[in-house]
Amino acid sequence: SIISLQIRRYDDVLRPASGRLSAEDEYEQTIATLKFSRQLNSRFGLSAQYGFYRNGARQGDAFYKKHVFSVSVEASL
Repeated sequence: SIISLQIRRYDDVLRPASGRLSAEDEYEQTIATLKFSRQLNSRFGLSAQYGFYRNGARQGDAFYKKHVFSVSVEASL
């Protein structure tokens, strides 16, 4: 069994051509993923993953949040 946790955070200030910053110009991205995987036997493996993503402006409502769940079965020939 393998457990993997990954957290990333990016803070970027976008410089508009006008030189003036607004709340939307202060961009932020946060990503957190958690993955469990297990080799069931020599031919098959199983994994499940959850991801949380937040993108957009640091202030106000100019951002979105996304939750992603996935399950996969790996098979070798």
